[in-house]
Amino acid sequence: MELPARMARDRLVLRAIRPEEWFRPTMKGYHMPAQVSKASRPIQSMPPAFIQLLDRMALEATQEDPEFGSPTVSSMLKILESATEDEMWEADELGQTGGRDLRDIEMEIRSYAVKWSAGGGDISSAFRDRESGRQMYILVKSVRLDNGEEFIWNTSAPLLVGKIFWLADRGMLPAQCVIRGTDLGAGAWLLKLKPIPKRAVQGEPPF
Repeated sequence: MELPARMARDRLVLRAIRPEEWFRPTMKGYHMPAQVSKASRPIQSMPPAFIQLLDRMALEATQEDPEFGSPTVSSMLKILESATEDEMWEADELGQTGGRDLRDIEMEIRSYAVKWSAGGGDISSAFRDRESGRQMYILVKSVRLDNGEEFIWNTSAPLLVGKIFWLADRGMLPAQCVIRGTDLGAGAWLLKLKPIPKRAVQGEPPF
């Protein structure tokens, strides 16, 4: 006996949503499929681990981190402290560098801080406060391994955020790693955090 049409529709709405669908960013040229639009994503379908992460990020975003402070204030101070004109013009890039700008650059991640997004732009964060809907992202303090330069970058890329939290929770920061990216077209990238490949030390046998 076939189910009535209304019951069949209800079953489609209440179906379990695959975790990877929750982590797909929304941006120009990279749209969510119709069946997982905001209207059809009941909050109870979120994986419990993702709900815990959202609540944790919202809590951390409300706290002022003395190590990072306000990105805008930090940029202004860097401008005022610039010794040359070139440094002054580049000073407001603090916090504006994203993960996709750092592809294939080997770095050591030192720490992170969760921040509220000001909104706008082409990218919509997958990390939103469950009550207010405000978007969140993280600032990451790192050091380049090729020249020792310290810098801060931002990301809301789910796979990067997930691994950074995993490392932090297990006391494994600082951690040396590299961002690898797959071009999905239309300005969209799939970013993954990978360990730095082990290299043979000169003078050691290759086995």
